Amino acid sequence: MIRREHIKQAIDAISARSPEIGYSLDEMLGIEWNRMARERLALSLVILDVDHCKLYNDRYGHRAGDSCLRRVATALAGLLRRPADMVARYGGEEFAAILPGTGLEGAKVVAESMRRAVASLGIEHQDSPVQSVVTVSLGLSAVVPLPGCAPADLLQAADQGLYQAKQEGRDRWISFDCVPAACTPSWK
Repeated sequence: MIRREHIKQAIDAISARSPEIGYSLDEMLGIEWNRMARERLALSLVILDVDHCKLYNDRYGHRAGDSCLRRVATALAGLLRRPADMVARYGGEEFAAILPGTGLEGAKVVAESMRRAVASLGIEHQDSPVQSVVTVSLGLSAVVPLPGCAPADLLQAADQGLYQAKQEGRDRWISFDCVPAACTPSWK
């Protein structure tokens, strides 16, 4: 029975909806955005991509690719300790983690833990030009939500960090400032 529950948790972890409450990642980002705006606390977002996933699927097959993604999802979910933290699949081989009440420094610690956890799985990836095991690239950003800025601003900043991490060689995280003009406090 324990094995069956473990498998169910892994499948839930890669679904586009939170298994606990049934909201999509975008919906949860909006909910946490509003909550952090009310509480005037930071909200961090980490987006990560499995490096060279297409090459992995080409060599090992799509079933192995799905298994790999489940293992990555389980490893990522195991790192989050606080009840409001959430990780979910965010596309083909992308995942995103919402970290309410976490500033940029805390998000950097989580991102590095995620990077190391995936590499330490030791999932063979012979065709990766990065390493001989599956790795991830991550982009992250954090902001205290203010009137006039939107969750899309945070998402865009984290996505820009992910793009830059890939450009700089993968198997790394890059933080990117979420500072649209509307998000800059007037007292600065």
